[in-house]
Amino acid sequence: MKTSAVALSASAIASESAAAHEIEQYTIRDGTPEQTTVYVTEENRSGPTVFVIGGQHGDEPSGWMAANEIVQWQLDTGKLVVIPEADQTAIQSRTYTGDNGNLNRAWTIGSDPTRPLAREIWDVVEEHNPDVFFDLHSSFGIYGSDWGPDGVGQAIHPTPHDYAPQLASYAATYINRNFIPDNYRDEYDFQRGPFSAGGIPTLTGKVAADLEKPGFTVESTRYEVPLDRRVIWTRRVVTDVLRHRDVI
Repeated sequence: MKTSAVALSASAIASESAAAHEIEQYTIRDGTPEQTTVYVTEENRSGPTVFVIGGQHGDEPSGWMAANEIVQWQLDTGKLVVIPEADQTAIQSRTYTGDNGNLNRAWTIGSDPTRPLAREIWDVVEEHNPDVFFDLHSSFGIYGSDWGPDGVGQAIHPTPHDYAPQLASYAATYINRNFIPDNYRDEYDFQRGPFSAGGIPTLTGKVAADLEKPGFTVESTRYEVPLDRRVIWTRRVVTDVLRHRDVI
């Protein structure tokens, strides 16, 4: 059943920035090297909650840079919660794992996460109980391609819930038509990846399994693609999912 829709305002879609609006912010893991900021914007019109996280891996800057830009977005309705730089120790060192390992393997299904940082992030997720969830990443390779290195990039990996698989396909088509340069190989086209439903302990998988909510892991490729283009691709995937009226 369709309920209230998530949509970016016309100005936000055009410029992907918003007019001045109040953003609440607070920190988690205070006083530790993992201290990071949570940003919350709640609109006057009631609606769904959108949750965006980036920076689980420090060597995937397009994810956390896109998330930092999304902090400034203003939705037409509902609430936007963003943790743009999840693992500060990984981001500061520009490494895949931080001081305490791979954050995206700390999300045990059906029980508390295995790291203090993950537990505090999960507390934020549970507090806001998002209606739609995004985890922003990048990969060195391209999903399903026999050209170039192996990887999971150029794919939008949805949970199997509700509208998520369909909107992942829609977003891939939108990016391919509008934001993949003509001189790029066909392998750079985005596609819908396999479901993120908890086969390995990922945050999107935990959202799917424990909260039974729609989610998307967005993966651009770092293979011979400049950073600014990867940021645009990542941001535009989120834009396209949110502007569809089927988003609950």
